[in-house]
Amino acid sequence: MVTPEMSYTFPHFDYIEYFLNHSAIPIAALYFILFEDYRVPRKAILFTYVVVNIIAVPIFIFNFLFDTNFFYLASPTEAKTILSFFGSGIMYYLNLEVAALIVFSITYVPMWQLIKRENRRRLVGMYHK
Repeated sequence: MVTPEMSYTFPHFDYIEYFLNHSAIPIAALYFILFEDYRVPRKAILFTYVVVNIIAVPIFIFNFLFDTNFFYLASPTEAKTILSFFGSGIMYYLNLEVAALIVFSITYVPMWQLIKRENRRRLVGMYHK
């Protein structure tokens, strides 16, 4: 959602559909965290990083064969976005990898704080019994 390359603007249906579909991903995650008490373990960062890289291999090949740009693996968007500053060639891919690790780590911080607070409450509850 940070780097969309769209040929339509608001209020076109495709524009609205894109943002509704992509917004559903973090909203679903928040729902499970807030209402279903789902907790993400710290090791999920590395696991997700590895899985995304495994998924990226066939997508890279697909992009090459069909001249597409899923995952922005072929090149950054035509529009000026943060991906425009990632360089070209091997530097582009290395910067994508570093950015993925940074984003995964940053998005884990609220979960880490939540787990830390719950563990603290659990410990306090044990001492007050």
